[in-house]
Amino acid sequence: MALSCCLIGEDSLLIQCGNILLTHHCWIERVVSSNVTIQEWAQKNNILWTHTINELLESHFNKVDYIFSIVNSYILTTDILQLANMVRLIIMILFFLNMQG
Repeated sequence: MALSCCLIGEDSLLIQCGNILLTHHCWIERVVSSNVTIQEWAQKNNILWTHTINELLESHFNKVDYIFSIVNSYILTTDILQLANMVRLIIMILFFLNMQG
């Protein structure tokens, strides 16, 4: 079963990490970003996106395995953290993918 995740961030590093996740057959359930380039990348990859965390909370968001906060200025509240089984900062994504081979 594929790992499911949500990516939250405002920098092009999110796209690079997202591409790595997609290459490893991870399911990106949602992207949260106000960055138009990131929104276009999400749309190109058939990934749902929202502008803000508040929009994410208001949507019918399925719980995911991981939330990756990548160059993100949002404060991740308990409401957000409860949407995932695990929450990791970007530094952990590289560790995780290296462990997967």
